Amino acid sequence: MRLFIGIDCEDLCDAFKGYQNKVLDSIDKDTAKLRPVGSFHITLKFIGEVSEKGVVKIREELREVRFDKFEILLDRIGVFSPKSINVVWIGGEKNAALDRINKDIEEKISKLVPHMKSERDFRPHVTLARAKYVGDKKKFMEKLDNVKVAPMILHVKSFKLYQSVLTSGGPIYSVVEEFTSSTASS
Repeated sequence: MRLFIGIDCEDLCDAFKGYQNKVLDSIDKDTAKLRPVGSFHITLKFIGEVSEKGVVKIREELREVRFDKFEILLDRIGVFSPKSINVVWIGGEKNAALDRINKDIEEKISKLVPHMKSERDFRPHVTLARAKYVGDKKKFMEKLDNVKVAPMILHVKSFKLYQSVLTSGGPIYSVVEEFTSSTASS
């Protein structure tokens, strides 16, 4: 089973779809070919392929992660590298609460998933689209710079263990288990 851990962003789904449309509308087909994503989340940790036994152990460890609800400010649009454009995202600044939960998750499951990479400079981001092709990178970045993002607050009360099934139409995600904050109801 192919797994990752993430924070669901469906509360901001309409806003993300609006920005997705702005990006798709502003980039002409000669400049780039973009495939919009259909599900919005912040990936905390990519785990990869895990056996059924491994899934049970990971779930047990993740149930031990304790955290208070927190907020993430998302206020910019970008790409990881203007030289090699493969993802367009909405993101925000580093976040101490997010760093703590990420570190705790890593400590809990690193012995079960030794190949998992540590994100030293993790910055929250939500993928809007994947680039299949970008011909004129300079023009693409100029157009993208014109898409302004109004600050949005994501209220985080849980994180989820997701299964990812790769298909020709893009990945399909399903929730394996949700892990809720100790202060989610307050």
